[in-house]
Amino acid sequence: MSLPQKIMEVMEQNPKFKYNAKAMYTTLFFKSGKPVDKKLLAQVRTVMYRLYKNSKIRKLNRGYYQIKPAPKIIRDLENPETKVHGIKIEYRLSENNIFGIHGISAKHNIIGFIEGNGFEEVRNGGGVSLKRFSKNVFWDDRKITFTIHNCGLVEIWCSATDNCLSLQEFIRFTDFVRGFLNPICSFEKNKALLRQIGINRDFEEQRLDGVSSITIKKFLNDWCRVYQHNDVVRHEHHLKLEITLEDAFNSLQLLTYAPTNGNGKNVDNSEGMFR
Repeated sequence: MSLPQKIMEVMEQNPKFKYNAKAMYTTLFFKSGKPVDKKLLAQVRTVMYRLYKNSKIRKLNRGYYQIKPAPKIIRDLENPETKVHGIKIEYRLSENNIFGIHGISAKHNIIGFIEGNGFEEVRNGGGVSLKRFSKNVFWDDRKITFTIHNCGLVEIWCSATDNCLSLQEFIRFTDFVRGFLNPICSFEKNKALLRQIGINRDFEEQRLDGVSSITIKKFLNDWCRVYQHNDVVRHEHHLKLEITLEDAFNSLQLLTYAPTNGNGKNVDNSEGMFR
């Protein structure tokens, strides 16, 4: 095996480690009681620099190098949990949802009802009412915005960019929404529509070299982005869609948990986990 191959093998087997020439020489050739072979050390230093120039490894600082984060290496390093953010849910109130609750009429008294529960009327810059009312609440250190339109449409928005939700947290979030809206509707998950969502995985060991972000827009309502987010590299996929929360839960379950049984075969998920 050639010296470049030996160096690459060591770095691929230890993707978290950083090596300078002396550390690599010690790993490959050190023998107790024998002096350092300065000629061989210089050769190691030269080969590592050439590997860097050929884009095989990346240079950090002060002569230290590390293996580049190829997909296989990233998978070996970590397998981060799939999480979600940028969530928009819609639910349409029916006449039966509103009429008869505390004697309130859907046509005349819903505005008074929502104002009495802390909602504020949304107006444009000229002060004209936009016929909707909004309120911000906090759940698990995440801001949630509820907007109720005069026509009976309820919109729920949760950004959570810096505090993304796991699958179980997403389920608990919708339970909170159901409880919050309970005075005016039943909020059935097989009728509530997920209209927008960001699905992400955060890699702590990955770095972007030379760029700050990469965005791929495949379709009008579907785009992907890879970017440096605080101390991690985030891979996220944004979707604008129209599916029920029940279907969304089952889809996210497949992304989060491998759909296999003990024999490694696919399991039947036709009934879903959340029915």
